[in-house]
Amino acid sequence: MTQVLGDNTPRCFLRPAQPEDEQFLFRLFAETQEYLAAFRSNAELYASLIEMQYQGRKQSYSAEYPCAADAILYLEDEARGALPVGRILVDSKPERWRVVDLAVLAAHRGRGLGSWALRLCQQQCQAAGAKLTLAVKPDNRARRLYERLGFRVVYEDLLAVEMESAAPIPCSTESRYGIAVTPARRALISKADQSAPIRIDVFQLHLSGTSLWSGSVTPTQAATLG
Repeated sequence: MTQVLGDNTPRCFLRPAQPEDEQFLFRLFAETQEYLAAFRSNAELYASLIEMQYQGRKQSYSAEYPCAADAILYLEDEARGALPVGRILVDSKPERWRVVDLAVLAAHRGRGLGSWALRLCQQQCQAAGAKLTLAVKPDNRARRLYERLGFRVVYEDLLAVEMESAAPIPCSTESRYGIAVTPARRALISKADQSAPIRIDVFQLHLSGTSLWSGSVTPTQAATLG
């Protein structure tokens, strides 16, 4: 029987996104573009529009959130093993974390997977002493989920609802390794620029044997602060 993390959520975990996840991320993006459904009868046009929108959003995220940490949400299935079912993209700054993107494949929605990832983010953000924000479209059903998880509206117009997390809702953070996720640790990472080295302030979330938010950063590049 599949073990659970809490709230009857199937066992799931996060890992840093890799280049080979591109095909999965494209599939996940395509599922969320419901406003393009009218073009599905023209397969060639539909594929072209999805590709154009995907690349446009990817470039926009890269430009606006160049240091955002991208993590793939996995579900452990008894028959098929670990399956990628979603992603969470988080931009972390010393005083403010922002959930840039949170999505789950349609076949796995309604099982609490996105809630688990967001609650984990809330807890680690609070441990880092930062506030957590996100934006959602006014008619997006995910707004009700965010409100249940303690997010409150700080600004709203016809295009977007800006929300901020108050207090995180407690949840189990047991990992697939059978241990608790340690608190987020603030780290300074040195990265070579074309002209001079720069220092990037990031937050890392550690599991046994891996780091959820570190991407390609290695331990020799990071200096953990107290």
